[in-house]
Amino acid sequence: MIKSPQILIQLSFLFLVSMGFAQDSDGDGVNDSIDNCPTEANPFQEDYDSDGVGDICDLDDDNDGVLDEEECTINVCLEPITNEGFENPVIPNSSYRLRNENSVPGWLTTATDNRIEIWSTGFLGVPSFEGNQFVELNATQNSALYQILCLTPGSLVNWSVRHRGRSGVDVAEVRIGSDLISATTEAIMTDGTSSWGYYSGTYTVPNNQDNTFFIFEAISTAGGSISVGNFIDDIQITVSFSPTCPDTDNDGVFNNYDVDADNDGIFDVVENNNGALDTNNDGIIDASNGSVGTNGLFDIVESTADSGVLDVGYDSIDTDNDGTPDYNEIDSDNDGCNDVIEAGFTESNSITGELQGTGYNVLNGAVSGGLNGYTTPNDSNNDTSFDFQQSGSGPIITIQPNNEKVLLPNNGTFVVTENNTYNYQWQVSINGGANYNDIVDGSQYMGAQTDQLTIIQPELNLDGHLFRVVLSNPSFICDDTTISNEVELNVGPKNIITNRRITLRVNQD
Repeated sequence: MIKSPQILIQLSFLFLVSMGFAQDSDGDGVNDSIDNCPTEANPFQEDYDSDGVGDICDLDDDNDGVLDEEECTINVCLEPITNEGFENPVIPNSSYRLRNENSVPGWLTTATDNRIEIWSTGFLGVPSFEGNQFVELNATQNSALYQILCLTPGSLVNWSVRHRGRSGVDVAEVRIGSDLISATTEAIMTDGTSSWGYYSGTYTVPNNQDNTFFIFEAISTAGGSISVGNFIDDIQITVSFSPTCPDTDNDGVFNNYDVDADNDGIFDVVENNNGALDTNNDGIIDASNGSVGTNGLFDIVESTADSGVLDVGYDSIDTDNDGTPDYNEIDSDNDGCNDVIEAGFTESNSITGELQGTGYNVLNGAVSGGLNGYTTPNDSNNDTSFDFQQSGSGPIITIQPNNEKVLLPNNGTFVVTENNTYNYQWQVSINGGANYNDIVDGSQYMGAQTDQLTIIQPELNLDGHLFRVVLSNPSFICDDTTISNEVELNVGPKNIITNRRITLRVNQD
């Protein structure tokens, strides 16, 4: 029996499907049998951590044990420019009007009178570039017009503007930044009266800059008049790229791919106290810890395999409870001593809280070229908690030791009252404080490494010696040593007063 071509095609397709050659559930051109994420279209098969699960399906793209949804918490903001052609408010044809900034949607001015000068196309022979209206920067004085837009940090912004002179060559500038003062110059616009000049550029919104100022400011006019010159029109501001994940440390690697999201020299997996899962010290969980599920998470960190819910003990740590996890801030315990220092590493001279280095690993975001870092952080008091996760301060003396007068054969005592001290070391000077030497317990001293020093039946040769105590807290490396005031020991014998009839033994005090 001869089958129709259509039936043959259908049978062939069913055969291929049954053999696993033709199934492509997500329509990305990659057969399910080899697709690392068969439920979501990912034609390029990106798999950052090479765990066999495509990034688009992977809940932990860098396998550091922190969920991408946490690392990529971001306030996406894409506020568009308003009234880019100055068409609102509408003014009469072939005329101009001075309007208060409150009546010009989107625009603000630095002019002290708050006036914005709007022209209609054709007035005094000047055509608009687009639409029916444009503005003059020099309304009544040299000033700037600007808009403030909420844009996600990391966004790539394309901008353009048209500029024209009024009675000759006028000059203005485009500035962009976080405020009117610090905004940087992006372009100088210099144009005459024959046509509209075109200026454009790109701008990347820096980290921690939620509001971006786009400023168009007059510099000079052809005739020198502060109220004549610098037309602008058709301002375009578009976002060509907006990140869905932040790059907190501004090293060019987004947090979900960054094994050290704050560049403090401590891997994120360690800052979450999961360093035991990374024995080869590369910032990611070792393959020896078991399998990675279909969701890209190691089963060992999940409450149940492929649940996507972290088990108790694997949630991110926020030592100071300020809402920012330790892996994403440079002072986890909020004690004023940056993590990189408390960890025992070298801090950058130019970037506060960052590990000293010469650059960044473009693949995983770690600082490269450093003297140290990415080893086990300090635990100076051996209490199983890292110093950078223990809020501390240097030793604080609340009561200073006092001068001591001793009558032989009594003991002398110096006492200090303090907080935040782990170690004590009493010292003595025999040359008026020029030099001090550590005291060791023995026949002459007791308690040399405590808060109370006892001088055992001091001899007269100790009279006038100076003493002090050095207090230290090695778990707070930023201010680990405090030295007390120096105090003096006075030693004297019991005096004997004698006359012909009576002898008195008198204690000095």
